[in-house]
Amino acid sequence: MRIKAPIYLLIMVFLFVACSTSNQTINTQISTSLTVTSLLNSTVTKTTKPATPPPTLTLTNESPSLSPTFLPSLTPNPTSDYSGLVDAWSIYSNGVYGFSFEYPKLYDAESYLQCRVRKINSRPYILYINFGYRSELGILVNDMPSFSQFVDRWINGMDITSQTEQYINELEAVTIEYRFGGLNRYGTSTFLIRNNDIFVFNFTAGGFCDLSEIGLDEFTAYKHAVTTFKLFTPYP
Repeated sequence: MRIKAPIYLLIMVFLFVACSTSNQTINTQISTSLTVTSLLNSTVTKTTKPATPPPTLTLTNESPSLSPTFLPSLTPNPTSDYSGLVDAWSIYSNGVYGFSFEYPKLYDAESYLQCRVRKINSRPYILYINFGYRSELGILVNDMPSFSQFVDRWINGMDITSQTEQYINELEAVTIEYRFGGLNRYGTSTFLIRNNDIFVFNFTAGGFCDLSEIGLDEFTAYKHAVTTFKLFTPYP
């Protein structure tokens, strides 16, 4: 019995060590498995994360700069009383080039600012202005020997329906009427001269700045501007 006791003890120690090693291996395997699983989950999470969407583009409806072919919409105030502006005119005066003409006073009202007198850069004119939608006045340099030759060259190739020589406020003038475009639209121009400057009024059919509140259409306003055109000595 004394001889076998150490053997039993050795067996017990061996079993204990074996169990400890086994547990340690299992724990190591479990830890390794968890680590691998964690890494896999982390990888999957990173690869399946939705990409940041691109910024949304906001489209704006900006109006272009005002030009002779731009037709803004009138927005008259229905509560406004324009009865006092019937047959009322404002005077546009340009001291640099020494001229003036009358236009409807209603063009200065806030509801009709789209029709106001406005300057536009437009070659070959040395000055170019619009009033209303289809009414315009430009100044050109006379590079021809005579006024009539300048007008003839200007209208060359146009579909002229009438041409009238006249005087407007003692100024030599030529007025033409013409047709243009596929729809055979109406147009009219009046040429006036002072020294080396040619003043050209022009009106074409299209959308108009008609003033229904006072019973005035743009063509009538245009003709009034032409007949009230005057020259004076320019000043700086």
